[in-house]
Amino acid sequence: MLLADVVRGHAPVHHMVIAVAAVVVGLLPLLLILWRDTPGNPLNYIAFTFDEHSGRYIPWSHAFGTRLRRATLLLSAAQYLEGGRFHPFQDALARVRLVAWNLALNDLPGIGLLTSIAGGVVALIKRSRFDVLLLAWLACLTFLFLFAAYPVTATSFFLPGTWILFLLLARVLALVRWRMWPVALVLGLAAAAAPWIRVRFAAPPAPIARTSGATAWEAWPKDWNPFAPDRSWDAFGRGALAALPRRAHVLSCWEGGTTLLALQQAMRLRPDVAIHLSCDSPARIRSVIESARRGAQGVYTTIPPRRLPAPREWTPVASWPRGSLWRHEDRARADPRR
Repeated sequence: MLLADVVRGHAPVHHMVIAVAAVVVGLLPLLLILWRDTPGNPLNYIAFTFDEHSGRYIPWSHAFGTRLRRATLLLSAAQYLEGGRFHPFQDALARVRLVAWNLALNDLPGIGLLTSIAGGVVALIKRSRFDVLLLAWLACLTFLFLFAAYPVTATSFFLPGTWILFLLLARVLALVRWRMWPVALVLGLAAAAAPWIRVRFAAPPAPIARTSGATAWEAWPKDWNPFAPDRSWDAFGRGALAALPRRAHVLSCWEGGTTLLALQQAMRLRPDVAIHLSCDSPARIRSVIESARRGAQGVYTTIPPRRLPAPREWTPVASWPRGSLWRHEDRARADPRR
């Protein structure tokens, strides 16, 4: 829209220069990936995207070309597609239902979602360049969301869609303000106050307590509520790391793995432990176990054994409210017949 306005003479050229400069400045932190990418200081997903047990592993070196390849692989989000476990439109209805509940109960509770929907109707009727851009953006995002988002992280993938809905909400407020500014003021205050009121209620209301909406209600904002700090994830991570023997290998997935990695990399706890964000990929799990066997090192997991190959080979070690720890028993080595 800005480029079109500049070409038509509706906006000065220096506005485009400022916009481009702002984008370039905003992308500068990505240079940290090239600058700080070292074996002892991995950034973001580098710690496991370039794990030696990953099929996309690129050995680290000082060469700029190698750093560039690793950064490109990281920014491509290829880690989501590894292992052939990517299924387009997987559980599409479950994703839509989860996001709808999250919008109605968490991100845009009360009058907020209704006002956003009204904004969409106004955009369809008015069809200004701004309206068309918003609706096209929302349509493209929805397609990509249904195509690629995993159900467990659906609300995170749809976050840009939430921004668009807020813009549609603002569209309605602007229209109402032009005609009846007191009404627009009341609508704006009600939409702004609804999330603040929402965080005051920990338990879902009775009408949705037995529906799938209860899951969305309990998922936010209990874990990250600024009004009620939750130390349970910290306790789980510190307890799991403390329970591990030296040079142990830990198989983990998103919640547990990122918790352990955060404590290890940011707090420098248990740097001797190797944390593998393998999830339930059989090839990576097998590779880690075989590597640990050669070095006579123990293998542990924070992933429930029922999701792993040979679940009976895992023995409980400890448990916390946010997760548990299991130890792998090497049955092949213990039984000579195998």
